[in-house]
Amino acid sequence: MQDKASPIQNERLTAVELFPWLNTKAVWLKSRTFWLVVAITVLAVLLFSSNSSPRLLIDSLAAIILVTYVLVLRHFLRSDISLLTLGGVFLFVVVLMKVPFLPVPGQNNLVPPLALWLWFWRYVLPGNALETASFLPFDWLRSLASDFFSAGLAEDSFKILPVAMAIFARRWLLQRPADQAWAGAWAKRLDMSRPTTMLMVCFASAAAFVYLETVGQYVPDKISEVSKAFLVYVQGLPGDAQSFFSEQAGIVQGLQLLVPRLLTFLTGHGAYAAIAGFGLVLARRHPRNAAQAVISLLATSALLHASWNTFASQDELSIPIGLAAGFAMLTVCLRCMELDGEGQYLAGSAIGESIAPQRKAPPIPQPAAQPAQPAFSTIPKEPVILGALVLQADSGEPVTIFLRPGAQISLASAAAHWPQLTGASLEVLADPAQPTRFGLKNTGSIAWAAIAPDGREGQVEPGRIMGLLAGARMEIAGVKGRLSLVS
Repeated sequence: MQDKASPIQNERLTAVELFPWLNTKAVWLKSRTFWLVVAITVLAVLLFSSNSSPRLLIDSLAAIILVTYVLVLRHFLRSDISLLTLGGVFLFVVVLMKVPFLPVPGQNNLVPPLALWLWFWRYVLPGNALETASFLPFDWLRSLASDFFSAGLAEDSFKILPVAMAIFARRWLLQRPADQAWAGAWAKRLDMSRPTTMLMVCFASAAAFVYLETVGQYVPDKISEVSKAFLVYVQGLPGDAQSFFSEQAGIVQGLQLLVPRLLTFLTGHGAYAAIAGFGLVLARRHPRNAAQAVISLLATSALLHASWNTFASQDELSIPIGLAAGFAMLTVCLRCMELDGEGQYLAGSAIGESIAPQRKAPPIPQPAAQPAQPAFSTIPKEPVILGALVLQADSGEPVTIFLRPGAQISLASAAAHWPQLTGASLEVLADPAQPTRFGLKNTGSIAWAAIAPDGREGQVEPGRIMGLLAGARMEIAGVKGRLSLVS
């Protein structure tokens, strides 16, 4: 008696089933793991192919170490920043460091932006001059003071430039007219509202900096220096043998420099960039103290950077300095994760604050049964009124919108006053975890600029939620609004 064949057993074996990579749907192309495996495979092949090309070996090894670090940090921070964005930041920093397109005053040649940036810190400011400053009594103190400007402030401020430029560029884009869709699309790409996103951009920038500094400068210089010095020991060999052995000696020394410099990324350039970048995070959180936050943390990173440069050859000092930088970087990462999780980092970053505000606004009278203003709510009125949103622009009378739990409010009715509000809408939502907390969700197609009562600024993109706070302000396409809550 034979077993009855299953339908699957009766099917014909197809080419796609036999060779799954022929599947035209190519679902695997959407997998991040697939592309990670592709990248590792390519780098591994490059390492095998580098037997006759030392430079290829050095570049591939550097890329593997730095890419691994950036991916680990992205996973640790639980950041949702795309790998494409990180790659774009890396290439952007490479352009700033290597592509000459800025003119030099009084000269006809062009230089990369980094050259002018370093020139400012080292020659306009007293960076290099402090190396020979007679008023500093000790050599180590002169070196520390010089490196504080010429290495610490100069390089660490450069690494956080992509974050600062993205913030200002996004602010400019959000001020474009609503009919310029490209501006909104680019503003969304440059969103720096999450602290962990800002931190990952700093890490990617630092990775590009340390890659070019190490692979493009320090390692080649070390290989050349050692190769020339080693010629003394191979004088009796034929010319080709002399070149070969001296070059191999230089490569060995170059690798001995490459690996430690890259492995100390988390206690070196990566840590300095994170500490300095955290100043920008706090600057957005506390706009009134932005200068204090940026200067304090940039000075801290510069001091750690200068201390490492000054005492790198002394293990009893360099190890504590490296550990201090790594510890500071770790605490910055954890704090940024906390700010992401709190949902109160910016006025437009998460749902609600308590309905009982810290700053109480004057009581708002309950509206009459037939209010003079047209009803903006698209759901039946409820007896509970949380507060009101008062809209005001340079032209037209103020418009008051009463806020009720669950209300879905379209601002299209206000287009008669301000046509730019077409497409703007919001919804009053309660926090499922704490029903007494409420927020305003942007359900329209226009981003809001939001300012919390304590001065924190942020952007409320479509789909995002801002806390319902007394005294909070917003600006929608040039129309300003203020929130008030019922006592």
